[in-house]
Amino acid sequence: MESIEEIISRTGTHYCVECRKCSSACPVTRVNKTFSPARIVELALFGFENEVSSTLNIWSCLGCAICTNLCPSGVNFLDFIKEVRKFAIVNGNNGLHAHEGIFSILAKMMANSKIKKKNDWIDDLKIANKGEVMYFVGCIPFFDIMFKNIDITPTDTARNTVKILNACGITPVVAQEEVCCGHDALWNGDEETFKKLAMKNVKMIKEKGIKKIIFSCPECYRTFKLDYACYFDFDVEMIHISEFIADAIAKKKISLKGKEAVATYHDPCRLGRHMGIYEEPRSVLKTIDGLELKEMDHTKENALCCGTSTWMACTSDSEKMRKERLEEVKMAGANVLITACPKCQIHFNCTLSNENMGIEVKDFVTLCGEQLEIP
Repeated sequence: MESIEEIISRTGTHYCVECRKCSSACPVTRVNKTFSPARIVELALFGFENEVSSTLNIWSCLGCAICTNLCPSGVNFLDFIKEVRKFAIVNGNNGLHAHEGIFSILAKMMANSKIKKKNDWIDDLKIANKGEVMYFVGCIPFFDIMFKNIDITPTDTARNTVKILNACGITPVVAQEEVCCGHDALWNGDEETFKKLAMKNVKMIKEKGIKKIIFSCPECYRTFKLDYACYFDFDVEMIHISEFIADAIAKKKISLKGKEAVATYHDPCRLGRHMGIYEEPRSVLKTIDGLELKEMDHTKENALCCGTSTWMACTSDSEKMRKERLEEVKMAGANVLITACPKCQIHFNCTLSNENMGIEVKDFVTLCGEQLEIP
């Protein structure tokens, strides 16, 4: 494990000029003035290592990347906070896990056992056990079980992803042997669990002869494409489903039938600021006749976060952030909020289950699957 000094050097944290632009733009600071990215950086720079790793504030960071994108000095606060959390774990500062820590427990179980996922959500769709193209499902089948109380079915995303791939003549590998990508473990400072999960996935993918992986979850996409590359020799083509659909429509392999609605698109942090995918989902949605797509005040690089990232610190502060974003939906004149992230969908629906705002949250891939036409 790197020392704090090494983390400061590698992430460019020593270039901080204390302009506090990070804190002024931070969505957490907007609702909780006790949290400040600049303050955490200053504590590290002045040698207060114990204070940095022992404060609960390091778990308040969403990893949304707004601060990193805006920093004029090029400080990578995103990586800084991710690495410092490893020290927090060593010092017994484990943060506040939402849902009784069930998802952290589940990740550890997958990392240390031979649990196989059930594919009972597939219905009559075509999948393969081996092949060159894989659809990495991620943890959304488990979300189905956990969030029935808010009337949400995340496996609709998985079903419609396979449906679209089948329509394009692809029978994807959907592997029961796949395990959690490790995103949450890595961002929660549990590098050991992350490595175990990642090694299982890499081994399975190589054994199945996979050459291309398609993701519907932005967190899985980011983790495979950016984080696995830091640990493994892993040369596989990777794309997000929005990129695949945009390309398939452009090549006239599929089209989307009309739907009357006034909608807006929410940019997930991992898909947008982390991976730079903004235009593909919008270009796809604009092909749907009758769908009026409006932009919110904060969009693309400046989009507001849904308020929770790794099932950590799901507090009244995150609730305030979600309400702020949902108010932007109303201000844009939309009644349908489309997003390409299962966690964003869950968090917004959680708030709406207690708030009558007249907004429907719609998964991007599910919408595309429902409107699918084959020319």
